[in-house]
Amino acid sequence: MTSYLEKIEADRQAQHSGTDIRRNGATWEVYCWERVTELQYTSYAVSEQFAHKWEAERFLYALKNR
Repeated sequence: MTSYLEKIEADRQAQHSGTDIRRNGATWEVYCWERVTELQYTSYAVSEQFAHKWEAERFLYALKNR
């Protein structure tokens, strides 16, 4: 039987791409990431720069619910 943390780690390793929010200096942005190898990822911004985290979260929510 696997532990809860092992299940989370297995799920993370199974993911090959996704979207998330990151801080870029004093601003926030929504970005997409893709796994290149087990230890290497590539990412690129898909939104404008937002002054507040909640604005980026709202954009990400709208993007995922298209």
